[in-house]
Amino acid sequence: LARLRRGAAPRTTILNARAYIQQSQGDLFAALDSYAAALRHDPRNREAQRGRILLTARIGAPHLAVEMAAQHPGILSADELEAIERDRRAIASRWARLPPQDGAAYGSEADAVIVEMEVALARLSLDPGTAEAARRTRFDLIAALTERGYLDAAIAQYEALSNGAVSEDDAIPAYVDAAAAEAYLGRRQPERARDLYQRALAASPRDFDARMGLFYASVDAEDYPAAFDLIDELAANQPAWLDPPGPERRSNPDRLTADTAAAILRAYAQRPAEAQRRLESMASVAPFNGDLRADLGYVYLWRGWPRRSLDEFERVLMYEPGHGQALVGRAQAWLALDEFQRVDAMLRDTPPGAIPPAQRADLAESWRIENLRELRIEYSRARSSGAQEGTRDASLDVHLYSAPYRYHWRGYLHTVDASAEFPEGRAGYHRLGAGAEYRKRDVNARVELSRDRAQTVNAGVSIAVDWTPSDYWGAAFGYDSYSDEVPLRGRLNEGIDGWSVQAGLHYRWSEARRVEGRVQRLGFSDGNRRTNALLLGFQRLYAAPHYLLDGYMEIAASNNTRDNAPYFNPSRDSSVAATLVNDWILYRRFERVFRHRLSATLGQYAQQGFSGGSTWGLSYEQQWNANARLELSYGISRARRLYDGDAEYVTALFANLGWRF
Repeated sequence: LARLRRGAAPRTTILNARAYIQQSQGDLFAALDSYAAALRHDPRNREAQRGRILLTARIGAPHLAVEMAAQHPGILSADELEAIERDRRAIASRWARLPPQDGAAYGSEADAVIVEMEVALARLSLDPGTAEAARRTRFDLIAALTERGYLDAAIAQYEALSNGAVSEDDAIPAYVDAAAAEAYLGRRQPERARDLYQRALAASPRDFDARMGLFYASVDAEDYPAAFDLIDELAANQPAWLDPPGPERRSNPDRLTADTAAAILRAYAQRPAEAQRRLESMASVAPFNGDLRADLGYVYLWRGWPRRSLDEFERVLMYEPGHGQALVGRAQAWLALDEFQRVDAMLRDTPPGAIPPAQRADLAESWRIENLRELRIEYSRARSSGAQEGTRDASLDVHLYSAPYRYHWRGYLHTVDASAEFPEGRAGYHRLGAGAEYRKRDVNARVELSRDRAQTVNAGVSIAVDWTPSDYWGAAFGYDSYSDEVPLRGRLNEGIDGWSVQAGLHYRWSEARRVEGRVQRLGFSDGNRRTNALLLGFQRLYAAPHYLLDGYMEIAASNNTRDNAPYFNPSRDSSVAATLVNDWILYRRFERVFRHRLSATLGQYAQQGFSGGSTWGLSYEQQWNANARLELSYGISRARRLYDGDAEYVTALFANLGWRF
């Protein structure tokens, strides 16, 4: 053919034959050039026209092929034209992932393509002769619906497809299984998603996206051993994500994706410090990678550093203003910092297309919960072998908060009920308060007016202010003109009341370590002045996906100015205690969590004028989180305490409720 072409005028027969050979050899663009040359020689040559249309579709431009076919009616068979149309719709659905242009609404292009697919599916389903074309159209529709976020519709189409499969010829392609798996994963059915990803990988073992999907399904199914094996192996089998080093380096996005996911998994598995080290190391090499830095911002947020997190998200948005993950992360940091007005404005004013739908929905749900009313209840009943603190006592503390007003204010009602049996009789304390809470960045303040629920008024006012100017340290101040901490036995015997003032400082390194100091002064109406001091340290000792071991160390001391008070009132005392808290997650399904805790305390107590000795305590607790709005915990404790040198044993039942409604 080459000799004929050189020795004669370019005839269409020779050029068409040459195009056929080039196409068979895989040199598609050379074949396209040969067809173009044939058409220049003979614009009406149907073989060249047909070949050029089919080849244009094959190289990934079916939209152009459809336009060409429209200019030459009848040159393609109905099946060929339908196949090209199907490819055009599939590619158009992938193009729809790009940001909209010319002022188009987010998702409008994808929605238009989906409508085309649905119309084509309905038409093809009517003719038994086009059953295979209908089936392939449904394949593409499932992928398009998943990509657009219409997960329920994608699942419905997939189940209709699966129900219709009757033979091996009806096998579902791997990419369709993977798309359906993504839809099931988005609808919180990780076990079903895991099965479909595994089936997709059996047909296409090297599919990187399907392997990543299987990893996320394992995480959502709480199968952390499998998740670690999957992501670490996947990352290790990818070429270096910057290879070779130096100015000629080329990035490998799959390795970067796997390494980032492996780091984030450490944070999910209660190892955020390791996740932070990994991401910071990667960010030092790729400082302008927005996805990487946004993930680092989330880890900072999870570690309890909202200001540091906010700085990271702002850095990303400085050079990528439309980065969806960073936009959501910044709003989550604002929520943690009580910058509520900014969150509301962001959800109102940010175009829907700027944020991935799932993340926007999560943020909107967090904001909705933040604006609900809130009820907190703490209740306990105890029996003691001695009389110093009461042989039978009960306490109930209830806070009912209103929905926020003007973002930062909440009104609340507060009731306190306490009672105990003493040798002198039964003491009771019942108080009702109403107050306002103000929450804004760095400051949380509460003011409450209260009175007895009995006939006497005994009005009181309390003020509490927490100031947290950084991610690491903060201070607290409180004053109560009618303190709830006056001993019940003193109220019973002499009608004693009193005021209190306290101040504290804390320093918090991260979620794994903190230290706190508090000093309190109590002034009793009998003239007694009590000073309490407390130093508390916390250290996380061990962490695993479903288990935490925490350690607490407490040093306390107090002194009182009155002798022979009708309530336990040591002139000086001190204590030191260490506590281990074992926390197991027995069940977790997204926000629904069931856990239990076993705590053990061992201490030493010393009291001036009396012999000291050891103290101890054991506590068992169960906690239910039905969702992000409702938490219930309850448990039992047993403790040994010393009063004037004598040991008393206390058994208590307790329950706590937190509910947003």
